[in-house]
Parts: sequence; C-alpha cells; structure tokens
Amino acid sequence: KAINREFYVIKESLGGTAVDPRCGSTQGMYWSAAPEFLSANTAADRGGKSLLKAFTNNIGACIDSVLSQKPGGYEIKAFLWHQGESDRLKAECYYDNLKAVVSYVRRYLVEKTGDERYNSLTFICGTFSSESRQRSQGVVDALKLLAEEDADFHVIDMYDGSLLDDRLHFDADGAVLFGNRVFDKLVETGAIIAD
Repeated sequence: KAINREFYVIKESLGGTAVDPRCGSTQGMYWSAAPEFLSANTAADRGGKSLLKAFTNNIGACIDSVLSQKPGGYEIKAFLWHQGESDRLKAECYYDNLKAVVSYVRRYLVEKTGDERYNSLTFICGTFSSESRQRSQGVVDALKLLAEEDADFHVIDMYDGSLLDDRLHFDADGAVLFGNRVFDKLVETGAIIAD
C-alpha cells in the first residue's frame, strides 16, 4: 500500500538449509555458489540440491512470463536474505560463502537482463534474535563485514526480535518487526519510494 503500485516477490524459502555443503541441511539442499557444487548439482525444484539454481530459475521464469510483458518495464529492486543458522558450525566460512551467493545472483541478473545496474543490486540481510538457540556471532560478524565492504549490502539487526517457543523462528510480532525494518531499509536505500 505504501508504494502504491504493483510489485512482485520471487520467493525461495526452505527451512533448515545451509549455504555450505559441509553443514547440515535437513532438506539436503544448499545455497552454495561454489563452481564445483553448481556443476555437480541440478536445481532443487528439479530434484537436485541447488537452491541457488532453483531461485535463479524462478527469477528467469518470472522475467520471461510476467515482468518482460509489463508495458512500463520492470526493475528488480532488492534481494532479501534471512538465513545462517544452519551454517553456524562453519561460521568462519560464511563470509566467503555468502559473498559468492551475492555475486552469483548479481551476475545472473546482469546476464539475464543485459542491465549492468544489477552489478550493484541491493542486498538486505537480517541477523538473529539474541534469544535464538542457533544464533552465531560468527555469522553475524560475516554479515557486518560484507556490509562494511559493499555499499549495496545492508544488515538489519534483529537482536530484539521475539521468537516462538522453539527459540528459533520469529513469532508474529518478530516477523512484523523484521518486515517493518526491511521496508524502512528499502526506503532508506532508495530501492523503493513510499508515498
């Protein structure tokens, strides 16, 4: 309602997954952008293990079937990311692993659209509640380091996000808080303009 125009969300969401294939994934699927992983695995939505390939396939399908048909054109504004609990045991690798994911998505969009602006696509990432049983300071530090190095990478601190009884997932209030902070960051970065 605040932006007062049509928008789309391309979502790839599956709990318990990791970026690093050396970490546990309850689904057996990974976000890894490592070339050796990508060459050995197909997209998760096609029976494989690559969530990143599934995500970019979904982006490509949306561009081809919906967005490219829009009379006024389209622009992908941001990539929202909230993940990392499953990578906590290899937190020392999270910086390199997530940096590779960011690069992969940006490069994919440039190649798919021919639009060089996507080399600096806005990435917005959330941290964990201070009460989370799977919170990893190493993962949080990796996010903050990426934000220091990349002017288009932003971190939303969710230390005060309230959780369900599982002490892992946001409850309704925590989810609303995260959503509001994401919206505020989208406005702050200029990714969207709210009336």
